[in-house]
Parts: sequence; structure tokens; C-alpha cells
Amino acid sequence: MKVIVVYDSMYGNTRKIAESISSAFDGTECIKTLHVEKATPEDLKGFSLIIIGSPTHGGRPTPAVHKFMDNLPGAVKNDVHFASFDTRFSVKEQGAGLRFLMRLIGYAAEKIDRKMSEKGYKPVVKPEAFIVVDKEGPLREGEEERARNWGKIIEGKIALHKGENVTEQTPLHG
Repeated sequence: MKVIVVYDSMYGNTRKIAESISSAFDGTECIKTLHVEKATPEDLKGFSLIIIGSPTHGGRPTPAVHKFMDNLPGAVKNDVHFASFDTRFSVKEQGAGLRFLMRLIGYAAEKIDRKMSEKGYKPVVKPEAFIVVDKEGPLREGEEERARNWGKIIEGKIALHKGENVTEQTPLHG
């Protein structure tokens, strides 16, 4: 299996999550981690799993991640899988007004998931969120380890369900 993790990061938090996810695939034939501004659709050729991550920026992925996905060709073979993640504030820790707004406008990972599915890529798991404590971080304690565990879950699902559209995810936290 060849895996590529493409991410954008404004303050380094999403980069840390991307690197932690990549570390879960340490025994994999080929694992590559690229900042979205250095990644091109050509870089994805030959990869069977694409993981895309972004900070949630105004309820959506950053403009660079959005542009990257717009430039991706549609999946020409149906065995190219993907997973999406984002970094965001914990909705439970916000005031009522911000909680309402966050639920209304949504999050980056779900929008990445929808865009990649529309292009014909197959989701492996549901989109995942990793929590930052404040706008510039840091990550909430334990998030990097949780990201590595999420990567292991993805690796296991690919191994067990080759060729199937697997959208259920083992809960990683309560």
C-alpha cells in the first residue's frame, strides 16, 4: 500500500497531526507527507490511500486545500481510498453563540470528505477532528497520540476491506 498525507497548517498544529498520522504507517511500502503547497496531482499517482487534512478556517478547509482538491482529477480507478481530518476548537468548550455558529457553518474535514467523494475517491473512515486549545494552539493533550491511533485504524480498515466502501469508524474517544 502506498500512502500520502497532504495537509495545510496555519500554526503548525495540523502539521503535527499529519506527521503523527504518517507515523502510524511506518511499515508501509511507501509513505509520503507533503504540505499542500508543495503537493501536485502528479504526486498522487500510484498512491492507493490519500489522507487530506486542514485547519477549519471559517467552517471549511483553507483556500490552499480547496484549490488542491479542485485541481485533482476524478478517481479513474475505484480502488483509490481517502480519509479526511481537520483541526478545530472543541464545540463543547465554547459559549452558546459560538457553539451555534460552529454547528451551523460546519468543519473542514466534512467538506473535504464530500469533495473527495464527489470526485470518485472512496472514503475509508468518517472524517476525524483533532482539537486545538486556542486559535494558534497548542493541540489538546493526547491529540498527537490519538492521530497515530487513527492512522492505525485506517491502515487496518484498508487491509481488512480492500475494495469495499467502509464508512464506519471505531470510536477513538467518547
